[in-house]
Amino acid sequence: MPRENQRPLDTHRLLTAVCEADVAFVIVGGMAAVAQGSAYITADLDICYQRTPINFQRVSKALRPLHPRLRGAPPGLPFPLDESSIKAGLNFTLITDGGDVDLLGEISGLGFYETVKEQAEEMEVFGYRLWVLTIQGLIRSKEAAGLTISHCASVVNCLVKTRDQKERMTTSVNSRMKTPHRAVLPDIANRPYQKRLCPKSRG
Repeated sequence: MPRENQRPLDTHRLLTAVCEADVAFVIVGGMAAVAQGSAYITADLDICYQRTPINFQRVSKALRPLHPRLRGAPPGLPFPLDESSIKAGLNFTLITDGGDVDLLGEISGLGFYETVKEQAEEMEVFGYRLWVLTIQGLIRSKEAAGLTISHCASVVNCLVKTRDQKERMTTSVNSRMKTPHRAVLPDIANRPYQKRLCPKSRG
């Protein structure tokens, strides 16, 4: 749910910034669920970043123009998001000019970037080929996140339904491809559910 006085999320702007800076990252959390076709609603962008010196520099280069501040910190508290501060920390919850960003060095239940990437798949998001955590990876992370039982159960149930729906659609498409009725495939490809997997830039 959106927080009080939260800046609207501009996912395109944020992803463009980290992509143009060549940041090594995986989309996780709610935005990954949305990219995977879930109806889950998110108000921030969660990314798992690689913890290497060169990537610290790239993260800083990408986000500093968006004036990152620590979420929940007193107003006006100085926070230089530079290589040394990123190296000294791990997970950062940030407010930026493009909306809230959770900059995560480690994901509960999965580990660091290298392990998280093994649980991800490449998808097209806003015209970029990006690594996005799979539904199964999201389920594992949510189950290990230490959320309240009711909240965790709600999120996991939503993800399980999405996973099952995708599996049924894949089975259906594979089945149709084995028959001579191939003319129906364009209709399947153009369903609204499929379009949500590859959101387009609004300009």
